[in-house]
Amino acid sequence: MKKRFASGRVALAVGTLVLTSVVAPAQVVERLSVGPGGVQANGHTSATGASSDGRFVLMLTTASNLVPVDTNGNVSDAVLRDRVTQVNTLVSLDLNGAQFENYLDILPRISADGSTIVYAGTDSTTHYLIALDRVSGTRTLLDSMIIWPTSFEHVSLSTDGRFVAIYKEDSTHERYWIHVHDRSSGTTVQHVYASGGNGNASTRLALGDLSADGRHFSYRHYYADLWGTNWNEFRRFDRALANFQTVASASGLPLATPPTAFSADGQLFVHRTAGAAAGLYLRDLQAGTSELLSVTTDGSQDTSVETSGLLSADARWVAFASASASLVAGDSNAATDIFLRDRALGTTTRVSVGAGGVQPNSHSKTVTWLSPTASHVLFTSTASNLVPGDTNASEDVFLVELCQLAWADLDGDGYGAGASQMLCPPIPAGWSTRSGDCDDTNPARNPAATELCNGIDDDCDLLVDEGVAGVSYCTSATTPAGCTPLISATGCPSVSQPAGFVLRVDGCAGQRSGLLVYGASQTLLSFGFGNPSFLCIAAPRQRMAPQSSGGISGQCNGTLVTDFLAWTSANPGALLTPLAAGQPVNFQGWIREPAFPKGSMLSDAWSVTLAP
Repeated sequence: MKKRFASGRVALAVGTLVLTSVVAPAQVVERLSVGPGGVQANGHTSATGASSDGRFVLMLTTASNLVPVDTNGNVSDAVLRDRVTQVNTLVSLDLNGAQFENYLDILPRISADGSTIVYAGTDSTTHYLIALDRVSGTRTLLDSMIIWPTSFEHVSLSTDGRFVAIYKEDSTHERYWIHVHDRSSGTTVQHVYASGGNGNASTRLALGDLSADGRHFSYRHYYADLWGTNWNEFRRFDRALANFQTVASASGLPLATPPTAFSADGQLFVHRTAGAAAGLYLRDLQAGTSELLSVTTDGSQDTSVETSGLLSADARWVAFASASASLVAGDSNAATDIFLRDRALGTTTRVSVGAGGVQPNSHSKTVTWLSPTASHVLFTSTASNLVPGDTNASEDVFLVELCQLAWADLDGDGYGAGASQMLCPPIPAGWSTRSGDCDDTNPARNPAATELCNGIDDDCDLLVDEGVAGVSYCTSATTPAGCTPLISATGCPSVSQPAGFVLRVDGCAGQRSGLLVYGASQTLLSFGFGNPSFLCIAAPRQRMAPQSSGGISGQCNGTLVTDFLAWTSANPGALLTPLAAGQPVNFQGWIREPAFPKGSMLSDAWSVTLAP
């Protein structure tokens, strides 16, 4: 089965990545932490984010000369740089427009569309969490609290700045909250709360990031008690369904930090594992697979990754920081560097280098923004040789603009073919930084296309009509006897065919009654108190013909089999009939199980999109 991304993502064949490294491509390095006239910052400056077009870059600085009037001394300030006008603006002001007298409580954040900046400041008694609407110029108080006993620790914004996820904890590290504030309605919902430290238990939370649409957020939940119970889980909270999904890390390794890189649909994320086998992984929640990203030149796992990664818009590229000297050839500076992983080609490049590929003479530890097309990488570094004239002996903010290989894209589908050329951003029309188009005269055929039931290699992987039967999602229950029913499908789900798309649930207990159920939408609900099954199809649902699992009683060799197309042809008034191409359909097996509450159990679920 091929692992598939949502529409617009790069399609990768599992197990076929080439583990190689390449030297840094030609690039332009720009230092952004400079004041009027290009004066060097007289204090440390770090990057905290940028708008998706790269024009506006948000920085946190102790320097007093990045803006014309900075009157609060060496107090940290949030400064926004406009790369077009090269003008810096002090944005971390209180509700009256005055500069804060004390430090910023969290890293300031900017929404991807550049419309909203959220930051916190402190006076002598109170923390203030403020949203700046850059369009109207208004500042709105999102939250405030007495300095003791609580503080803001992390915030994250949806793409349009409407939703703000807020993580807070008290000064004794015993109480934790994750809220999401809706700036449109002015409402705040507490989604997660935890407490510990009472002598019997220890509980911790840590917020990751909010998905682009604000529906999902990631967080880490840790719990340990005196009786040896211990959880260290990553969870993705679904605000629409008001529930969370616990997701194991790769190889069962504990998470070092909560993931902070979601794909736009909230299904893919990048996370770092902890311990001696630390590494950077991309986790696919829908497929239930993990992909190692921190790969050394000899194909082994890099254990020196220091941060979680950042994803490009199509999830092809991942930027991260590592102290490893083995990710690329010629890395001999004994410093942490910034790397860019191309998941499609299986290559890793080092981007924190100066003109001519000169190695930095100090650490580049924080990468805070990757442009949607991976043409720009924003990071913080203490190196003094990335640009000429860097003599301030301070941490600075750098933006690398990568020049990449490009291919002629005749059909405009985002993938090219033929001979490549080295081009610098902006990539001109008619060219693409992705190759592999098997038919550059047909925009419907390219490596990101969805394979259809048409006898054609739509996704350019040399295979025809593979994977069109759908994919598994959700988790099956297991009986006390060890039977785990798993669903699969064969054939083409073509609405123009009267039969031929067959659903199977294998591994059922023998000689049990059962059936398959289907519906248009997915969900994740407990099947009932004490029942280990999850209901993975939202109402309305349609039951298909009941049947016996066959097999031998007491063994796990029972099977449920139904031809969906044949059944709907025979039942024209059933749910979703008449079937329509492009309609998503989800299936799940129901099996009689006397050992469970409700006397039944559910398999995992299967998702497919009907073909013409």
